[in-house]
Amino acid sequence: MIHFTRESPGERDITPVSATPTYRDIVQHIEYDSVGRQKFDFLPIPVNSGRDFQSGARDLTLNYYNAPEDVSIPTTPYPFGEKEFDNSPLNRVMKQGYIHSHSYYETKDNINYTELHGYTDEAFPPIDSCKILKVYYYDTYDLNADGQPDYEYQQIPPSFADLNYWDNPRGLTTAVKVKMLGDRVMPEPWLITVNFYDNRLRVIQQLIRNHYGNYDTISSKYNFAGDLLLSRYAHNGTHVVSDSMAYDHNRRLKETFTKVNGQGEFLAASHEYNELGQLIEKNLHRGQGSQSFLQSIDYSYN
Repeated sequence: MIHFTRESPGERDITPVSATPTYRDIVQHIEYDSVGRQKFDFLPIPVNSGRDFQSGARDLTLNYYNAPEDVSIPTTPYPFGEKEFDNSPLNRVMKQGYIHSHSYYETKDNINYTELHGYTDEAFPPIDSCKILKVYYYDTYDLNADGQPDYEYQQIPPSFADLNYWDNPRGLTTAVKVKMLGDRVMPEPWLITVNFYDNRLRVIQQLIRNHYGNYDTISSKYNFAGDLLLSRYAHNGTHVVSDSMAYDHNRRLKETFTKVNGQGEFLAASHEYNELGQLIEKNLHRGQGSQSFLQSIDYSYN
C-alpha cells in the first residue's frame, strides 16, 4: 500500500502522517512530494515479543526511539530511509552540476612532481597521510605533465620493423613506477616500466629502468594469432639477447632459438607432445654443430 501526501514543490513535510494506526503500524509507508520524488520510506517495527508493531513515522526529528516501558530495547534505530529536496524542483539539476564540477578521475599536474608524481592531491586520503609505493600512468607518456613525452618508442632492427607501433595509447597503462625500499644505488628510489603498444593493443616494447638506473629494452613481435615470434632484450644498449620461437599446427611451442650479441644462434629449448597435446619431453641447449642436448626432461601423466 502506498500513501501520498501533497505539499508545496520542494518543501519538506514534517507533519504527522495522515493515516490510521491500524494500517500504519503494519504496512510499509512511502511519501512523495508534488513532483513525484520519493521523500520518506517508513517500515513497521516490532516493539515487543508479541510481535506487536509500531510505526517508525511517529517522530521524524529523532534518530532513535525508546520502546514502551514494559519492553527494554534502548536506542533502537529507526528502520527507514530519508530523502530530502529543498528550494525548488530544479534542485536536482543544481546538485548534479555541483557533482560535475568535481573530477572523479585522475587529473594531471606538473606541480611538485617529486611528491605528487604528475597528479593532483584532490583525492582521499590526502598525500601527507600516505606512503606511496606504486604509481600508474595512463593515456600518455608525459609522466610529469609538462607537455612533452618523457619516453619514446625505440626503433629496432629490420626484423622488428613491421610492429605497427600505436602512438595513441588512450585507455592503456603507459607506465608503472615501483618504489624501492631500503638501500639503493641510484639517487631516485623508483623503478619504472614503460609500455608501448601496436595497433592491436599488444605490448610490443617495454622500457625498464633497473635498480642501477640503467634502462633495458624488451621488444616483442607476434603473429596474427598473438603468439610470440621474436623477442629482443637489450641491456643498457650494449648487450643484446634475441629469441625466436617456432610453433606446431596447434599453436604449441616447439622450438626456441637464442642468439647472444654477435654470436651464432643455438637451439635453447625443444618440446615434444603426445597425441593429447601434453608435454612429454623438454630438451635444453643444443649448440651449433652439436647433435645432442645438454639436458633432457621427460614428463609422464596418470
